[in-house]
Amino acid sequence: MTFCPLFNLLVAASLTLALPSYSQEEAATTDPPATDKADPTLEQYYVANGAYNRKLYPVAIQQYQAFLKAHPDHAKADLAHRGLALSYYASKQHEKAIEPLSFLLGKAKLDPSISRERLVMMHGQCLLITGEKEKARALYVSEIANLKTPAYLHAALASISDVSFGAGQWGEVVTWTGKLLGAQPDKTRAARGYYQQGYAHYQLKDPEMAIGAFSKIEALEADPVWITRGLYLTGECYNQLKKSQEAMQAFQKALPGLK
Repeated sequence: MTFCPLFNLLVAASLTLALPSYSQEEAATTDPPATDKADPTLEQYYVANGAYNRKLYPVAIQQYQAFLKAHPDHAKADLAHRGLALSYYASKQHEKAIEPLSFLLGKAKLDPSISRERLVMMHGQCLLITGEKEKARALYVSEIANLKTPAYLHAALASISDVSFGAGQWGEVVTWTGKLLGAQPDKTRAARGYYQQGYAHYQLKDPEMAIGAFSKIEALEADPVWITRGLYLTGECYNQLKKSQEAMQAFQKALPGLK
């Protein structure tokens, strides 16, 4: 049996990137401590914070830029760069958010209140959204050892796997889905990971390894579409192994999902 047009369409649809899903917005401090009240240079910074919190992003962007232009070396400069990036991101100006994020990630020492993990994830997401998939993958690969929050680690590993899958780099897919699955992601990411891993083995002409990956999808009770795709390709793998009975059983189990 060969791939039917419907299944080819389903496989193509599976290549869309699963972007990290987490809230990028965070409240900015608007009530300055006593030490900051004595610093007149911070007025624009706190005005920008207030505008950001009220979702007046154009005002926030203007005020952060003005503050940074006038005081690029101020102790609050890192926080202003972060506020600028968040404002660009929240207003869907993802390409513009990349510059302040790159600046912050390029620093040897950040303001201790800034989460580098969050900057990495936001930077990577901006790169993915703007079509810079290879740059996003390179960023995540370089930072993966520093991602300690499980949600961020899983999102980064899934994105690396997705970009590798879309590029047809099957050896990389096997490697990175292995790392993703080893990190114990949720059922949805695990099902996608096993499918991608199995498909990569299938492309690498290793049907037995592919069957092993596909066989783990059904027990996850995730989206039925992954079960259907896995079963169909399992049938193809059994065909390659000249096991026609097992192939027919797999195709029959996949059939309801292909209607």
